[in-house]
Amino acid sequence: MDELTDAEFSALVAHADDLRRRCAGRLPHTVSLKFNSFVLGTASFTWQERGIYLGLLYRQFDKGYLPTDVAQLASVVSMEVQQFTTLWQTKLAEKFRNSGDRLYNKTMLEEWNAQASYLLGKRKSKAEQPAERDPFR
Repeated sequence: MDELTDAEFSALVAHADDLRRRCAGRLPHTVSLKFNSFVLGTASFTWQERGIYLGLLYRQFDKGYLPTDVAQLASVVSMEVQQFTTLWQTKLAEKFRNSGDRLYNKTMLEEWNAQASYLLGKRKSKAEQPAERDPFR
């Protein structure tokens, strides 16, 4: 995973926050999953662990970020806190980065930003087009 400085990562988060505000409730509903990257990045995971990781990624995509509290994270994926804590400490924590009081997966953040930017650009380009005239009026 290519590393960003703290300042670069904070800028990425701020950009996502700005996009979320500008989308005004009409958030992206699709995300590109780079299957090879996911499988290679989780090669040491069991299928259950991959599912839990996907659940966390989905929650970040949907809500914009993840909480930093491990008990809340366990609740997101419907796991007992003790069991989740072990998995978090051994495999999952390295997949997320803390910014303020929130957790982010850098790749999911970048994908969300790309989708939101596309959505905003598409909406803007439609608004800039002149309305079609009804030829039968």
